[in-house]
Amino acid sequence: MALTRTTEWEGEHVRLVKLGGLPGRGYAKRRSPISLLFVHQSSTRLRAGTDAALAIARSHTSPPTYKLNSDGTILYRTVRGVQRKQWVGGGRGWPGCGHTFVVPGIPQVVDRKIEVYRIHDDDLHTFHTGPYYNRVGVSVCFAGAFSSRHTRPTPRERAAPEPDAMMAGAELILDYLLPRYGIEPAEGLKGHFDAGKPACPGDYLEAWVRTNRGEPAIVNNPAARDPSTIPKPKAQTFDTHEARMTALASLGFDLGDGEMGVWDEGAKEALRAFQSMADINVDGRWGDQTEAATRLALAAQGEGAWPPADS
Repeated sequence: MALTRTTEWEGEHVRLVKLGGLPGRGYAKRRSPISLLFVHQSSTRLRAGTDAALAIARSHTSPPTYKLNSDGTILYRTVRGVQRKQWVGGGRGWPGCGHTFVVPGIPQVVDRKIEVYRIHDDDLHTFHTGPYYNRVGVSVCFAGAFSSRHTRPTPRERAAPEPDAMMAGAELILDYLLPRYGIEPAEGLKGHFDAGKPACPGDYLEAWVRTNRGEPAIVNNPAARDPSTIPKPKAQTFDTHEARMTALASLGFDLGDGEMGVWDEGAKEALRAFQSMADINVDGRWGDQTEAATRLALAAQGEGAWPPADS
């Protein structure tokens, strides 16, 4: 099915276009009034225009792949007394794109207006932040990967959104969405960092959210910050297979029946499952992003906040 486009609103520089025809079977109806607006990043590479929205929707709606028993049934593991399927690949299997609005990493200019996209109507209960926040909030996702002081830098990260993307997103939020929902920034403008994910939407957007709430930005001049200067977390390193496998096991991931310290297929499956639950790139490799995510997950576990509520 081809994408459909319907103009909803035009600001000074921005045009909000409702997209139809994206993958997904559809979300349930919302039962609570909208009182919060969350800012996110997608942690993906930059894409232009509608390709950004389509890529996020495909990632969110693609069927997940689970570890199976020998008889072909799904294998479950127990995490904090709860039975969970063991994810090993694919997408999230959600009913649709998790975000209500998407600001492309590389916006397109059509008829002298920068295009941003509405993905869902206001009356749908989407998945973006966590059970309670999904009920009462909408999500604006800035497509791209943006550096955070909470993680090590990766090659695809940028310090901030492209200037036209930032201008478009700011105008969308401040001039249209907050007035539309009757939300005062000090009370209802949020970042994912307010709901337990410190690295989302990245330092620059966190500073923007805080500034518009009337708070100190915390991060000084983040747009000019060189990601390579972000200090590495002072925590244990995972420089051996045994250390990595021990960390995964302590987070509740099944390593299979292999020998501890031997990086076999069971360990690789556990790593991919962790990467998915941590909402980072699922590539089966232990790189800087995975190491940083492991530290954050172990810290969250110590505070009783792991696994994530929306996993």
